[in-house]
Amino acid sequence: MEFEIEKIFAPSCGIDLVFNLSSLTPYSRSSIIYDVNHDTREIIVAQPHVKFTENTEFNELHITTIKLHDNKKTRLGLGCTPVQILSQYRLANRNTAEAIQLRYSGNITEANIRAAFRLSLSAKFAVKGKITIRGQELFSPKDFSIRDISLNGIGIVIPKKVAQVHGLLDIERGNEMALALILMNLEQGKPMGTVPVGAKIARVNQNYSPSHIFAGCQFVNITTETDSLLNQFIHTAQIDELQKLSGI
Repeated sequence: MEFEIEKIFAPSCGIDLVFNLSSLTPYSRSSIIYDVNHDTREIIVAQPHVKFTENTEFNELHITTIKLHDNKKTRLGLGCTPVQILSQYRLANRNTAEAIQLRYSGNITEANIRAAFRLSLSAKFAVKGKITIRGQELFSPKDFSIRDISLNGIGIVIPKKVAQVHGLLDIERGNEMALALILMNLEQGKPMGTVPVGAKIARVNQNYSPSHIFAGCQFVNITTETDSLLNQFIHTAQIDELQKLSGI
């Protein structure tokens, strides 16, 4: 099926700038469309938090977004080339913001990507949960805190005193755990979703601070439903932050 570009990529649409989509190591940065001129095939998008600069190295660039198609969520992509970086782009509300001018080519295609966004949690978007590891149960925020989350994993910080009580001072790469995560927009009355997921420790920093241990964990055996909930949560949080910065 051929998708209509005008209906998919329109102003205020939340997108991801995806670099090297067809490679083994694509990476992405969240953005939002400010304006589109389909006659000239040009799109103005917000400068992401990790800024796109003239020194950004990549082989190919796509913009992607998620739409509901045939009762399932589909990530759609469009190939682009950068035209110029705009330091003072004037928005419809007369505020100015940093932006990127892109020119697209070709047709919309389905884009399969699991790029690892690292969403640092905020006062509005938060994750609480339970860890089960080595028969021990830890609950946040009492026993540990969640530093960041991505589609691929989660970063957790454990006080050394708690780790000592639960016999976890020697946790190491490869240790497995079960997670039960509650994804929250604190301005809403109920969680955005609750996801059970397995994880494996990918790296440990015993010297994260004098009083805390950091563990970077990779999700394993993730279900389609969990993947969809995580993607929605992360994307919503990033777009919310971009809208605040842009005054939309």
